[in-house]
Amino acid sequence: MAINRPEPKLDHEYDGIEELDYPPPAWFNAIFWGSIAFGLCYFLYYHHYDGPGLTAEFEVAQKEHNALMRQLNPPRIFTPQEVAAAEKDGATLAQGRANFESKCASCHLKDGGGQTGPNLTDDFWINGDGTTPFLVRTLQDGVTDKGMPAWEDKFRPEELLAIASYVRSLRGTTPSTPKAPEGNPVPNA
Repeated sequence: MAINRPEPKLDHEYDGIEELDYPPPAWFNAIFWGSIAFGLCYFLYYHHYDGPGLTAEFEVAQKEHNALMRQLNPPRIFTPQEVAAAEKDGATLAQGRANFESKCASCHLKDGGGQTGPNLTDDFWINGDGTTPFLVRTLQDGVTDKGMPAWEDKFRPEELLAIASYVRSLRGTTPSTPKAPEGNPVPNA
């Protein structure tokens, strides 16, 4: 089967080399013009309309990853006996104090009086009821809308229990410069 093609030779020649003029194949033209159209649509969608940016896609992927990791490795839930033992153990409280002073004191001050973060020594709580299990959960998950990071990846569960127990031991103390009460009163936590 013969293919009808125009005469490929052009009328000029250089050093014995004749120039040929075959048009590019149709599939090549389709890919070429298709990629230009795709690029234009991509640019308009992601830069001028409501297409998700890389940051939004990363945040969605990170949430999916965190949900999967929480499903595969659920957070440790302490029994009331473990909580009571931690609140009375001097070594646990000392470990909690050391971790609190290294990571938490920048916002809550070393004496728990509050600076950027709330006062931890009074009977008012912004999040929860001030009990040790709730404090452990707050330390694990963080309070992102208030600027508190999640510490679940930075500390082991036993260290989080130690920090929460130390925070509970601060309740009722008198800090040097206490921050004004914030949140709801929880007198018997």
